[in-house]
Amino acid sequence: MKTLKNIIILFLFSSLSFNSFGQKIGLKIGANSFRLKMNSENRNSFTHKTKQVNLHIGLTAEFKFSDKFSIQPGIIFSKKNTRFEDKRPPGYSYQSDYSPTFMEIPLSFKYYFLPEKSKVYIFAGPYIAFGIGGEVKIQEEERLDPINMPSNYSISTLEEHELWGDDDRLKKLDYGASFGVGIDINNFEIEIFNNIGIPQIENGFDQITSAKTQSFGVSFSLKFNTQYD
Repeated sequence: MKTLKNIIILFLFSSLSFNSFGQKIGLKIGANSFRLKMNSENRNSFTHKTKQVNLHIGLTAEFKFSDKFSIQPGIIFSKKNTRFEDKRPPGYSYQSDYSPTFMEIPLSFKYYFLPEKSKVYIFAGPYIAFGIGGEVKIQEEERLDPINMPSNYSISTLEEHELWGDDDRLKKLDYGASFGVGIDINNFEIEIFNNIGIPQIENGFDQITSAKTQSFGVSFSLKFNTQYD
C-alpha cells in the first residue's frame, strides 16, 4: 500500500511539473518483450524470455529546441514477466519465473527527419530503472525412474520469493541505453524501442553469478500542447 501511494504521488507531481514547464505532455502505453540474461554456477549461460505480453504505461514531456531536435524525459511503469525452462536430461524439469515491475526514467534525444514533410524520427538516450515489486518462482522436478516415469515416483521442489523483500533477489537499480525509431502523426506517436541494461543486477542468490536486462517493444503516445498564446 505504501508503494502504491508513492506511485500515485509521483504521477501527480510529474503531471503538474510537465504541465507547468513542458511544451507537450504525453500519455504513453505499450507492450514489451523482456529478457534476463544470466549465468550461474550450474549453467554457463541461460536466458529468461517473455512468454506473455508485458505492458507499460507512463507520462512523457517533450521540449523542442528546433524543428529537428527535441529532448523527452519520462516516467514509465513497466511489467516484465519472464521464464526459463530446462527439461534435460529425460525425467528432469526445471522452471524459473521472474516477474519484476520497474519504474523507468528515460531521457531521449530526438531527431526529426524532414520535419516540413515527415514526422519520422530517431531517438536515443540513457535510462534509469528502479525495481518496485515482483516475485520469483522456481519449480524443479526429478523422476527417479526416467525410463518408466511413473507419475507418483518423483521428487519435486517449489520456491517462491519476493524479488525485493527481506532478501533482495536482484539489485533494485538498473540503468542503460535506449534507442529506437518513431513517427508523429498529429501528436499521436508510434515508437519501436530497444533498451539494453549495462550493470550486473544479480545479488548473489540462487547460484546466479551474473544477470543483465534487455527490452524490446512498441509504444503508443498521445501528446498535448501545454503552451498557449
